[in-house]
Amino acid sequence: MIRDFVWKNDNDTGESDRHWIVRLEPRIAALFDHMSYTQIDWEQRLKLGVLAKWLHAFYYTHRTPYALKTETIRRLSGSTTRDLSKFRQLLRKALAELVEVGFLRSQSICIQTDLVYVQRAPSVKTSVIEKNTESSGNA
Repeated sequence: MIRDFVWKNDNDTGESDRHWIVRLEPRIAALFDHMSYTQIDWEQRLKLGVLAKWLHAFYYTHRTPYALKTETIRRLSGSTTRDLSKFRQLLRKALAELVEVGFLRSQSICIQTDLVYVQRAPSVKTSVIEKNTESSGNA
């Protein structure tokens, strides 16, 4: 995984200057390119409650989220709230938090189907990555 590394403890002035260079195997390094992992916005995350944090991480991995039933979200999130109507209240509050911090553009829970619909707000990081990809001809 790590091909080699270099560590320097002192610079020319005699002051302590810890400097590391780590070279990864190319196949491992590919896991860290902008298309292979998710960079969560920590400023947003720090403002969120427990369920909203789970939803934040979950929806961050979905460029275009698809609708899920409230029960499915309860199960996936590991919630211990047994009463589905109580969980639905908590879910509405958590989704509202995500809109408030600017992560979601919109959210709704359909009364007839109990499906949860969310639309992500445009992200500065995502927009920059997509523009760079488009301008380099790799789209």
